[in-house]
Amino acid sequence: MEGKPDNGIQKSADSENICSTDYLHLIYLFYRHPAKAFKIVNSGRAVHGIVFFVLFVFILQFFYCIWCYYFSGIFYVFLSISSILTDAIHALRSALLVIIEYSLIFLIGAVILILLLRIMRYRFPVKQALSIVFYSGAISYPFILLVYILNIVSNYMIKTDFLFYLFLVPLALLEYIGFKDLLGTKPRLILAGVLITVAIQYLTLIPVYLYLQGVLSGIF
Repeated sequence: MEGKPDNGIQKSADSENICSTDYLHLIYLFYRHPAKAFKIVNSGRAVHGIVFFVLFVFILQFFYCIWCYYFSGIFYVFLSISSILTDAIHALRSALLVIIEYSLIFLIGAVILILLLRIMRYRFPVKQALSIVFYSGAISYPFILLVYILNIVSNYMIKTDFLFYLFLVPLALLEYIGFKDLLGTKPRLILAGVLITVAIQYLTLIPVYLYLQGVLSGIF
């Protein structure tokens, strides 16, 4: 009779799969073939979405801040070890604040979407659902940075208020693909849940964002 696999061996194999995952290729798949990317994520062969979100957004935001200092000429005017360290510390602080802000924003969206899908009688692990939402949030975050970069390059001459919501489009698409792969049935209900969630996020994004900025500015 065939014995059950040892839990320790299984956990070790899972850890090896996660470590051996090519995350640069995974990011490429999210932008070119998101369905294939979510098959990897939902199979457990990648880190949880929250971990990926923190690392990915932190790196992007840190280098965005460094680019801002470079673009503004600070590195040329105040080129010294102390100023470089100061700028790096500011970049780290900015990255941490952004992670906290958008983690809470995407968490609110995740709670709404999970509740809607539960009402629709879908059953799934909450941990896996959170992973899908945070992978989607991480991959859509560069669209937010693009708006900020456009503002700086144009010296705020271009009206980009409506572009701030652009990231909701890839966010909705990725969430739909991820949950469709996870749940497999009744894709129209999944699409309805995603669209309702994104509509709520669209209406509440700015008030929630400004509130979080005020609270976090008071703390940090």
